[in-house]
Amino acid sequence: MAAVEMLSLAVPRLTADDLGTVEDLIRQASTWALVDGLAATVAGGIALRDASSWPRIDGWASDPDFWVRRSALLALLPGIRSGRTDMPRFTRYAEPLLADNEFFILIWTKRFSRYRTYSAVAMSACGGSLDRVRCRPDCRR
Repeated sequence: MAAVEMLSLAVPRLTADDLGTVEDLIRQASTWALVDGLAATVAGGIALRDASSWPRIDGWASDPDFWVRRSALLALLPGIRSGRTDMPRFTRYAEPLLADNEFFILIWTKRFSRYRTYSAVAMSACGGSLDRVRCRPDCRR
């Protein structure tokens, strides 16, 4: 846990080249208590600053290791929290994960799908708007 916190503090100095190490740590961690910080704070923080990170994280979304698949989705959190949600990427990650049988994937996929009360499908129907006023009432979940 201390190593994850140290990496979190170092995010401003980390680059896309460091994601290989982050991925190795995610594979070794095999527990949400470590994976969440590595994926959301570290990998997501790097990707939010450095767009060249996304091809590697995109690969995580279909990885055989469910902790790595889950990490792809969690890496989107900093963008969501900062109001810069990448809906096409979210949809590409979330749709296949909805069929996943792993509890820790289902929980986060469903939680993300309801983020700000809209599912990815409803978001598509609403033209990608997160604005409750502009979104049709039948888009609400």
